[in-house]
Amino acid sequence: MDWYCSSNTQAHDGAEPVYLSNKQELIKLMNLPAYQKLAELCSARITAMNNRKIKHLPLYVIHPATKAAKG
Repeated sequence: MDWYCSSNTQAHDGAEPVYLSNKQELIKLMNLPAYQKLAELCSARITAMNNRKIKHLPLYVIHPATKAAKG
């Protein structure tokens, strides 16, 4: 499986994280236990990001296209 990153802002303006919006596709690709672990890790990261007072690396990383799409 390949991974790629898009600088197209339309790929960065979803109402919810991809791991949630593409849940069924990810379960088919990964299997349910693997998806559950992915969701746990992603949720923990989002919670940690939201609780940070200082927004800097390494925890708080936002893709430039996401900033452009949201800004």
